[in-house]
Amino acid sequence: NIALMLLFSQIIAIINRMWRHLKFKDIHYSALPIAFALGVVACAIVWKFELFSLQNLLVIFSLITIASVVLRIFRFNLVFLLGFSVLYLVCVQADLDEQKVLQFIDQKVAVSGVVSQDIAKKNGTYRITISNISFNYSKNTLKSQVYAMVSDVPEDISRSDIVVLEGILKSGFGDYVGFLYRPKIVSCGKPSPPDYAEQARSTFSSALRSTINDDKKSNLALGYLVGEKGKMAEDFTDSLRRIGMTHAVVASGFHLGVLINFAKKHLKKISRLCALLGSLMFLVAFVAIAGFSPSLARAGIVTVLSLIAWYFGRRFHPGRIIIYAAAISLLINPSYISNLAWQLSFLSYIGILIVAPILTRYFFDKKVPGFLANTIIQSTSAQILCLPVLIYSYGEFSILGIVANLLISPTIAIAMTLSLFAGLSKLANFLPQLIVIPASILLGLHIQIIEKLAQIPWATMKLKQTPVIFMAYPILIIVILIIKRRSNFSFRPVPELEKSEKNGKIYTC
Repeated sequence: NIALMLLFSQIIAIINRMWRHLKFKDIHYSALPIAFALGVVACAIVWKFELFSLQNLLVIFSLITIASVVLRIFRFNLVFLLGFSVLYLVCVQADLDEQKVLQFIDQKVAVSGVVSQDIAKKNGTYRITISNISFNYSKNTLKSQVYAMVSDVPEDISRSDIVVLEGILKSGFGDYVGFLYRPKIVSCGKPSPPDYAEQARSTFSSALRSTINDDKKSNLALGYLVGEKGKMAEDFTDSLRRIGMTHAVVASGFHLGVLINFAKKHLKKISRLCALLGSLMFLVAFVAIAGFSPSLARAGIVTVLSLIAWYFGRRFHPGRIIIYAAAISLLINPSYISNLAWQLSFLSYIGILIVAPILTRYFFDKKVPGFLANTIIQSTSAQILCLPVLIYSYGEFSILGIVANLLISPTIAIAMTLSLFAGLSKLANFLPQLIVIPASILLGLHIQIIEKLAQIPWATMKLKQTPVIFMAYPILIIVILIIKRRSNFSFRPVPELEKSEKNGKIYTC
């Protein structure tokens, strides 16, 4: 690392000497944050495919240096290298933590850590994600995650609890550095100080379950509200997966968007600053209650950037906000790039923010599409971009995803509102049955639609899991660019000419 830093400093010194003899292009200052974010994302990709080596880094630095001289974009490339180097240092630390874990592979160890996500039950075993781990009761904590499949867990175990597991450690997968199959739970305790957000969620969940005396309906309501799906029946979660509606019960940008839009709508009547601060408070509270998952990390970052831009009367270019969100989340945790939820979250977001507007312009020109057409375009755009990753990961994809989204998504916000007031009214002991009746009816209707669609034999199509499926992305990009060109669509619309008449003369503005 020291040698690379010295080499990098020498390259900068050489270019600095050439500065007086070369004329560089004047790049707008707004392009520099983009350069930094692109450097971060590029470094994460290099780290993902394990291309970190002295030869590869030398090639990267050499190409960037040549581009700085030939294309005369010195400042852009310099900031790009800065972003690359910053994440490289973060990745080096992550690799050091991983190496410390790898020394325990195929050994019986005691793993201590914090339960970072809700515990889910599948195929008769409980799935636990443990973060901030340490081995054999050591005080050295590693910022890594271990995945465990446990045959039995205590009834009162929940997210944020501190557990100790004993078992044979195996190699991990995705963003998990290790895997434990059917380990023994040695101990389980509550954190000190306690997780007040988890306690609040647990209290609300109990109130909602006692109000809606139906496990399937109450579990679906909690999935809508805070993404709590650990207590859903396995057959119901399988039905959600078959029709492509798993995102509805996972805390993500959809749930956060409903909450923030509600806050902005009512608080902006007071002042713009009040709407900004109130929305940020709602965001922090929701993330604390639902848990800081990779998909929610992306949604939270995008929401914060959008709120700040809205407050100052500005608007982010969709590509810019996507790159910023990716870079910030990777700086928080570079292993997110290996997380399937993070990948699908960004792909669906690209589909909604970039592909959907292009298709809307192509099919409707400058007309505003109706609700049905807009829902179909957005659902199709998100699913098309996620399709190759889903096929490679699961070997299947949902054919009825668009139909399910059309039937269920428009009323999810209503179901969330009714369920929220049903739970709160129970806590306040204020006529809960007046709220629970419409909430129960709507949730029951959603359950009927989900189960009926999932029973259709051709609801999903199975395909071979092969990396060749990723060749669909270049084809998709080419098709999208052709459609964009033919529709003359631009994310930076030029305002139409306005004409005003004064003193008998027409002035064009």
